[in-house]
Amino acid sequence: MSKLVTADVRLLDGMAFEAHSDSGYVLRLDASKEAGGAASGMRPIELLLLGLGGCTGMDVIGILRKMRQNVTGYELHVRGERRDEHPMVFTRIAVEHVVAGP
Repeated sequence: MSKLVTADVRLLDGMAFEAHSDSGYVLRLDASKEAGGAASGMRPIELLLLGLGGCTGMDVIGILRKMRQNVTGYELHVRGERRDEHPMVFTRIAVEHVVAGP
């Protein structure tokens, strides 16, 4: 069985959008000044990397806790390389996990 997840994104002005999630949170998105925006919010491409880091991190910390590992610190560093021309898709993404504990 699948669960429907929705997001609503509404144009504010210029290149700025307001995004609403199922959980009730609101986030402002905008393009960089070089891309015609006002840089007044996160860029959508950044959210893709943040989402990957958050999903991966929640999975890994959940597994480590089930294994009764004493994790005292945990960070993820997500780096993506994109094409220079359109479509400017990611061509490489690296996720580095930094785990601290005894």
